[in-house]
Amino acid sequence: MPKSRQQKVEDALWSAPIVLVMLAYLSFRIVQNDIGRTVGWGLYGLGWALVIAGYARLAAKRRRPGAGGVLAVVFLGAFGLLFWANHG
Repeated sequence: MPKSRQQKVEDALWSAPIVLVMLAYLSFRIVQNDIGRTVGWGLYGLGWALVIAGYARLAAKRRRPGAGGVLAVVFLGAFGLLFWANHG
């Protein structure tokens, strides 16, 4: 069964934080100074903002987030701990 437009939007919303975490990782690893740290944390925070917006959107529609929403939170939480441990 093909996905509806709404499902495609939700899938993109849950996958966008993964791209932002990868960019944050590159910022932490390649730049390796205060600017890289600031940009990395900003990108990481933007990932959380997208997840929170996704949950708010689903709450307004009284729908469940599904596996993508749960995995996005787990992914961001795990990488947040790793970033904090390595880049404080």
